[in-house]
Amino acid sequence: MQAFIDDESGALTVDWAVLTAGVIAMTLLVIGVARLTAEARTDALEADIDVWRNGPKAGAAYEARNRAGFEAMVDAMGLMAVAELRTLAGFVNARTYAGDRTARLQDMRAAVDTAFLAHAGDTRTHEIDYDGAELERIWQDHELDRAVASY
Repeated sequence: MQAFIDDESGALTVDWAVLTAGVIAMTLLVIGVARLTAEARTDALEADIDVWRNGPKAGAAYEARNRAGFEAMVDAMGLMAVAELRTLAGFVNARTYAGDRTARLQDMRAAVDTAFLAHAGDTRTHEIDYDGAELERIWQDHELDRAVASY
């Protein structure tokens, strides 16, 4: 029995188990802190975006990729009903979520935001559904081809 108590051959295994548990605990701690930091930064960015969207003269403050095209879109969208803006927002959102990052779409998204703020007193909806035929009618009726022709 004394020989068993004096045997130290398993001590190394215990040392490695404790060391591994410590490394895993530190990794989880670092991941938790990084996650909280990332969430805080995301919340701050969302707050900045809301200030931009809801702030006075949001459209004038927007740094358009093409100022003339952007202003033409804002003018055209100023004549639209809220239901038409919702259709346009669905199109813009769907194209954005599909990965379209063209200057024209970015300016169109900002123009829709500006029009929503002006007419509905709210920000653009985040729906991605839209009726293609209705979008075509809106595009024709409000001559959006002329607004985006300069891109």
